Amino acid sequence: MAGKACFRNKRKTVLKTMAMAIAGLPGLLFPAIASPSSGTIHFGGNITYSNSCSIVVGAPGTISPNPDSTQLSSKNAGGKQGVADIYSIHSYDISVSSPDFFTNAPAGGNGNTTFTTTFSGESLHRGRTFSERPGESPVRLRNGYSITRVYVDLEADRPDSFPSGSYTAVAIVRCE
Repeated sequence: MAGKACFRNKRKTVLKTMAMAIAGLPGLLFPAIASPSSGTIHFGGNITYSNSCSIVVGAPGTISPNPDSTQLSSKNAGGKQGVADIYSIHSYDISVSSPDFFTNAPAGGNGNTTFTTTFSGESLHRGRTFSERPGESPVRLRNGYSITRVYVDLEADRPDSFPSGSYTAVAIVRCE
């Protein structure tokens, strides 16, 4: 019996020690005084199966002014369409979003400016060939493997002349 009593006393001592250690943990894990802080977490990923539509930009576009400098367009003399190839293995809708502003412009260059995109496409391999359409008007790609070359035009208009300087804008080709 003495062995059992000794074992019970050791067990009680161990349990009391564990209880005191656990009771002290909140103070160690969650200090009473907290100071604000922040951290940055970067995320990345790659979805192999669902990543079945790829857009490869072939050539950037160029916008140039009209004679009274109230329009900058890839369709004006000296302008050039942007080109992208779309590789797809499923039936996706493609469209081109118009920018909301110039990413680079001289002072006052973004004021009262409206942007418009149009695009057309040609089949390179079982893709779609389609005539010019508004950027937000989607075109459905063929189901199965296809390659479609897309030609994008950008136009920026304003009621008064654009200030002198360099302008850059970004039109986004979407495959959804």
